[in-house]
Amino acid sequence: PFFSYNFSIDFPFFILYPLRPYSTAMLGTRNLRQVVGRLLSSPGAQKIFPSAPCSQRCHILSCRPVVAAVYSAPKAPGLSRFLGTGMSDKESFDKLKFDAEKGDVKAMFETGMSLLAGRGCEANESEAVKWYTKAAEKGHLDAQYNLGVCMYYGRGVDRNIEQAVAWYLKAADQGHVAAEYALGVCYEKGRGVQKDLVKSIKYYTNAANAGDASAQYKLGECFYYGRSGLKENFQEAASLFSKACEQGLAKAQYMLGLCHYYGQVDLHCLGG
Repeated sequence: PFFSYNFSIDFPFFILYPLRPYSTAMLGTRNLRQVVGRLLSSPGAQKIFPSAPCSQRCHILSCRPVVAAVYSAPKAPGLSRFLGTGMSDKESFDKLKFDAEKGDVKAMFETGMSLLAGRGCEANESEAVKWYTKAAEKGHLDAQYNLGVCMYYGRGVDRNIEQAVAWYLKAADQGHVAAEYALGVCYEKGRGVQKDLVKSIKYYTNAANAGDASAQYKLGECFYYGRSGLKENFQEAASLFSKACEQGLAKAQYMLGLCHYYGQVDLHCLGG
C-alpha cells in the first residue's frame, strides 16, 4: 500500500512512483523496468503519449527505479462523506476543513488526504502533513501511518526515517497492517532502527496473518531462501506464495510457479 488508496490495473489511468520498500507492486529493478516498459509500449499508453515514440517513453525508466501503479482512488479522497449532497469538491473541502478546525479527528485526517491529492483544493504536501500530524497525535490510525510515510520519503516534511519508524510503531500497535509490513522492511534493512531480523520476521508474520499480500510474499521468500533466521522450507514458502497469488500478486505467482516447476511442493498440502 502506498497511502490509504486502492490500486488496480485499469488503463489509461496510471502514475509512476519512486520505488518504495513496502510497495505491493515492487519487483527486482530490471524486471520492474521491463514490466513498466511493456505498459508504456501498450496501446493504452500510446493513447496517453501519442507524440512520443516507444523508445523515448521507455528511456525514462533508465534514470531510476520506478513502480507503475494504476490509480483507482475515489474521485475525491477525503470528501466521501459529502457524496450525494450535490456539493462541489471545493464546497465539500471547505466544509471538511471547517469540521477539522472544530476538532473532528477524522476530518483532520481527511483534510490531509484531500490536500495531498489536491481534491477540492490546491495540492499542498506540507499542509497535508500538518493535518496528518494533528490527527496522528490524537491517535488516528491511518494518520499515524500516512505521517510515517511522509516522513520516510520526505513528502511535505524533511525526511526523517527515525521519526517515520516511530509513527509506524504507533500505528502497528493499533493493528495497522501496512505499518507492520513497513516495520518488517525497516528492521530487515536497518532503516531508522538497528537491524533486527527477529523483529522483522515478527512484523512480516503479523502482516501476513492479517492478509497482506506483500508480507505473505516477503515471508515466503524468507522461507524459500532460508533468510532472516528462518530455515529453508519450500512447503511453507509455497503456502504463503499461494495466499499472495489469490490476491493477484504477480511476483508471488512467479515464485509459486518455480516451486511447482522444480517439484518443491506437495500439491495436496496446498489443496491442489
